[in-house]
Amino acid sequence: MGRRLTIIIVLLVGGAAAASWTLSRWRQESSAQDLAAYIQQLNSANPLIRLRSAIGVLEIDPTHPDAELIGAEALIELSRFPEAKRVLLELEEKSRHTQRHAQVLLLHARACLEEAAGLVAAGTPQSVEVAAARVEPLLAEADQIFDSLKADPLTDADVAKLRAQSAYLQTAMLRLKLQSHQSAFAAAEAVGFESDQTRKIKATTAKLNHQIQQRQQTLIDLCRQAVQLDPQDADTKRLLFLMWVDDRSFDRARIAAMDVARVSPLDASLAGKIANVLLDLESRYQQQTTTRDIQIAAQLLQRDDLTNTDHIDYRIAIARLALLDGQPEQAQQLTQQVLARFPGHPRAMCLLALALVDQGQPKHAVDLLNRLKMRVHSAEIYYTLGLALIDTGQADQGREMLRQCIEIEPNYLPAVVKLAESLAESGFIIEAEPEIIAAVELNPDHPWVLKLRLHLLAAQMEYATFSAVFAKQIPPDLSVWQWQHVALVSAMVLGDTNLVAELSEQLTTHGVDNLLAIAVHCWRRANPENRIDVAAVTMRVILERLDADPLARPNPPTVPVIALWDNDATQKQQSLLRRPCFLEQPYDQTLALIESALERWDNQPALLDLAARLCIWTNQRNRASEYLSRLVDSGNTMSPTAQAMLTAYLDSGGPQALLPLVPQDPPDTNNTDTPTLRMLALAATLNKEDRQATQAALADLLERVSWSEQPLLVVMQDALDRGSPEQAQQWIAFAQDINPRIALLARAMLDIVSGQPFDALHNLKTFLRNEERASEIGQIATEALARTSLQLGQEDVAVVMFENMALSNHDEKQAMRLASVDILLAKHRIKEAVASLTVMLNDKDLAPRWRDAVLVRASYAMRPDQFQALLDKLLKSQEQDPLLMLYHAQSLADEGDLAQASRLFDDVLETHPDAPRALMAVAKLAVRQGDLEQARRLFRWLINQGGRAGQAAKKELDQLNQDATQETGFTVGSMQ
Repeated sequence: MGRRLTIIIVLLVGGAAAASWTLSRWRQESSAQDLAAYIQQLNSANPLIRLRSAIGVLEIDPTHPDAELIGAEALIELSRFPEAKRVLLELEEKSRHTQRHAQVLLLHARACLEEAAGLVAAGTPQSVEVAAARVEPLLAEADQIFDSLKADPLTDADVAKLRAQSAYLQTAMLRLKLQSHQSAFAAAEAVGFESDQTRKIKATTAKLNHQIQQRQQTLIDLCRQAVQLDPQDADTKRLLFLMWVDDRSFDRARIAAMDVARVSPLDASLAGKIANVLLDLESRYQQQTTTRDIQIAAQLLQRDDLTNTDHIDYRIAIARLALLDGQPEQAQQLTQQVLARFPGHPRAMCLLALALVDQGQPKHAVDLLNRLKMRVHSAEIYYTLGLALIDTGQADQGREMLRQCIEIEPNYLPAVVKLAESLAESGFIIEAEPEIIAAVELNPDHPWVLKLRLHLLAAQMEYATFSAVFAKQIPPDLSVWQWQHVALVSAMVLGDTNLVAELSEQLTTHGVDNLLAIAVHCWRRANPENRIDVAAVTMRVILERLDADPLARPNPPTVPVIALWDNDATQKQQSLLRRPCFLEQPYDQTLALIESALERWDNQPALLDLAARLCIWTNQRNRASEYLSRLVDSGNTMSPTAQAMLTAYLDSGGPQALLPLVPQDPPDTNNTDTPTLRMLALAATLNKEDRQATQAALADLLERVSWSEQPLLVVMQDALDRGSPEQAQQWIAFAQDINPRIALLARAMLDIVSGQPFDALHNLKTFLRNEERASEIGQIATEALARTSLQLGQEDVAVVMFENMALSNHDEKQAMRLASVDILLAKHRIKEAVASLTVMLNDKDLAPRWRDAVLVRASYAMRPDQFQALLDKLLKSQEQDPLLMLYHAQSLADEGDLAQASRLFDDVLETHPDAPRALMAVAKLAVRQGDLEQARRLFRWLINQGGRAGQAAKKELDQLNQDATQETGFTVGSMQ
């Protein structure tokens, strides 16, 4: 029994031991499997998984060499900085005097810098002192760690990178302080006088600017050092990108981004962060996201060598890029992938909503965002919701969401712009003024803002400011201009909506094209009677650019100084259509623009076509005939509109010399309904003396072309030419019921040419009482009022009238000043005119085109010795100015000093060898010197150049040969 019991006990003990051994072995095997699984996850892209894995490894193997470091790094990425620092302080003690000590110290410095970076990013100018109190100790702690590290090839590159990051954060902190002081300065300056407080803030601001510049240079040096140690270090290059963005040096930032894009392989999270900044320039920095920005973002994101492509920054950026590329379906798929991993992520939800809107599902987007804004309060959510609501037709609710966005983030430019656009599209452009002003304060040069501002100025009829803003945006480089630009603005002046639509479709969203697209937008949105104002100011800005060089014209400007202004019998014979005026009308200026354009694009059919239309519209039939002939001679196929115009031109009584040019089969004119064709149709009814048809054609034009008095003047002039002033009055009465504004102006014009100044004065004052004087038709009426004042012997009133307009109308300032001078010259008040001309010539900002017009008047008004003395004085401060030298040479030639004049002309040609103006002057001087062969050679060379210079030279050569024939009795044709 005892033996049996012993055996049982032995067996039980042995079984228990075997079972214990089996369990222990199972536990060891299980721990080994868990350890292997944890170790495998230590390299996960998700920091939370890495942290859990590191904890699991340490529970199984507390001596694992890397788990604590990996865990600490994961804590840093999760922004759990106090925990990370506790772990790292323990590791510093354990690793002292080992090779890992430097690695632990670097990670500690990184924790300080990452914590500081989060505080800087969350800081605002208003909370800068609080942020500085927390950030500066962290940066100091990081600097102490750097100082404790010895030079080591294994860690030098890492130290350089972290030092660069510290320098960047110091720069960012200084910039926050600067913004805080700038805000304080603006508030203090609003008081209206300089105080001790403003002087102190100004001094501190200057000091901060200096410190920022020094710190930026330190950062550049540190980044350069880090890149030399590790050429493939993309993160340091990213710091340079961020520095330039913060500095608002966006072109430099783009270069830095391109430098990052050249790194291979590239971490996708870093690529995504830079791409998101480039694609968010509007909302974060109030800058235009350009095509180049999108291209750089694509180069960063669309690569095969990217690592860590599951990172959320990368996924967000690639979805944004798809949206901008017009691929909302792809953007939707990408954002849904993000939301599968990060449910409810606000940025991804907003992108998904935009993708739904782009696919025509705004209601779905509204539902999505309404749920989101219940738990997240951000500017982007309200902005996106505002867009979606507007797209569903709920404009009022959408605008309220945009206002909520702006309340959260006042500098959110897209929301400010969209709010103003929504108001404008609803017909409330004037009411949108506060939002437009806010957008201008954020970025006046952004195309969105520029479009709104010009639209508002056009609606407010602030055309002088419109012109100034538009001119500021025009690039000085003439190579960017194309003939289509000239054709487009000419079509706008003519009011040809079909041609404007056709040409504007060819415009892009860049440079001059985009600027003209904005002008067309304003032109279309303007009231029909005010479209000429938008068109004219746009045209004048382009004219200033393309006709900026007086030496490109063959002859000096003409001087409209005559006795036609006197109140005598000849006054009654003036034409209503081609009357003498002090101010050039938009049609004449547009014709000058086309002439200038034809110098660059010789015999361009579209420009010849438009030139003919302008001449027909202003009743210059012989000139229209020349352009139509050149159009046919150019060898290009005429457009249906041009063919129809040619046929209608002859039907309306145009020169029969054009009869051979009329096509055999008249074109279909259904799609060529232009103002010019309608004007020709009106002229044709007058030619056939069909009164009923004339009434119908006139009524049609007065309604459709409500900005021009020209159609009414055509029928009135026809009545006057037939000796029937009563019929002219009847036409005014007929027009009164259709377009009373135009009828009143035409009545005043008739009073002027009929020698009834008191009636004209009454009618013009009545007209101007309800008309903005800065408008084109207001300027025409004011100019007519000045002529009326002259008829009444009140030239002082006329002069003051133009001088006042020069002060209030920047767009036509020089034209108004010259008009007042022309009145003084016409009334032989030479001393006063000379004084005004001298003041204008001493204006250093006077454009060459206007300087030419002033100089030609001065040469007319001054005595030769007086004029030469003025030129000598001007040349002392503007040495080698070719225009002044030309006038000086011409003045000497007029006084008979041909040799000195010839030397001055040679000086001009030395720097401007092909200048038509100089060559024409030299050729004329050669004629006076008797060197006819030299004159003919120069005239023939100019003829070969074509354009205005060629035409002018041909007339001079023909006259020269005619004079020679009369003197000798022989033809000189063979000599050519």
